[in-house]
Amino acid sequence: MIIKQQTKPPQLNLLEHLIVRHSSLDDSDHSEYERIQKGFLGEIEFAQFLQQLPDEWLLFHDLLLEKDKSVFQIDSLVISPEKIYLFEVKNYEGDFIFSQDRFYSINNLEIQNPLDQVKRSETFLRQWFQKNKLHHPPITSYVIFINPQFYLYHSHQNSSAFIFYSQLERLLTKIQKQTKTMASFHTKLSKQLLASHLDDNPYTRLPEYQYEELNKGIVCKGCRSLNTFFKGKSIHCTNCLTKEKLNQAVIRTTHEFMLLFPDKKVTTYAIWDWCNIANTSKRSIRQILTTHLQRVDQTNNSYFIKPSL
Repeated sequence: MIIKQQTKPPQLNLLEHLIVRHSSLDDSDHSEYERIQKGFLGEIEFAQFLQQLPDEWLLFHDLLLEKDKSVFQIDSLVISPEKIYLFEVKNYEGDFIFSQDRFYSINNLEIQNPLDQVKRSETFLRQWFQKNKLHHPPITSYVIFINPQFYLYHSHQNSSAFIFYSQLERLLTKIQKQTKTMASFHTKLSKQLLASHLDDNPYTRLPEYQYEELNKGIVCKGCRSLNTFFKGKSIHCTNCLTKEKLNQAVIRTTHEFMLLFPDKKVTTYAIWDWCNIANTSKRSIRQILTTHLQRVDQTNNSYFIKPSL
C-alpha cells in the first residue's frame, strides 16, 4: 500500500517554468534542472518496480524528515513485517569506478559516494525513531542504480549494498521471503512518518528572478514553447500544432503565475499581462478567473485565490 505518493520536487517544478521563460539563466541552473529531472525519472521508474510488493506492506516515496534541525530525504522506504528497507535511487548513466571509498566517473570526476548518502539517511532514520520513541524493525539500506546503461567497476567492494538494474527482480523476490505478518506497530510507524513529512526543504537553492526578466505569454502544453497564438476560442502552437481551449490555457498559466510569484495577488490585470494574448480583453480574462477561481472582493481591487475545498 502506497502511503506517500511520488511527487515532483518543487525545485524541478519551478525550474521547468524558468527554463522556458528566463532567457538569462546560468549554465549551472540548466545543469541543475537536468540533474534533478533525471533523478526524478529514475525514482519514478523504481517506484513502479515496488508495486509488485505485497499490498499490506507500507510504501513511502520522496520522504523528507527533520531531526535536530537537520533535514534528510529518503527516495523510497518500505515497511515490511520483518524489516524496513531504505532505498537511495541513482539514475547514473555510463561507466563509473568505486575504489577506496571514492566514487568517480571514468573521466576521473569524483562525485559524492552514494553509499555514504544512504548510510547517513539510515543513521538519521534510526535516530529519528529513537527520538520519537518508536519501536521499529531492523533497517536495511540499498543503493539502486536504476539505469541499465550504468556500469560500475570494482563494485565487489560493497556488492551487498549496490543493486543494479539487472538485479532488481531478484532483490524484490528475496525480500518478500518473510514469515511474519504486519502488526499494529507498523501502522503506528507509518502514521508518524507521514505526519512528520516536510512539504518543503528549507535548504533548497533556487535561482533568483524578477517578474520583468521573464518572457510573457502562454506556454504550449505540448512542446512547452512560447510560440502560441489565440484563434477561434483556442490557443494554438506554431511549433507542434497543439490546440488548447482558451479557458484551460489561462487557468493553467494562472497556476504557473501562482507558483512563480506566491506573494503577488492574482488580479485580472496581472493575469492578462502575464498571459500576453493578442486580441484578448481583460474582461475575457476576468470571466475565466471568476468561473474557475474564488474571487475575493476588496474596496479598491478584487483578486482571486484557489477555490476552498
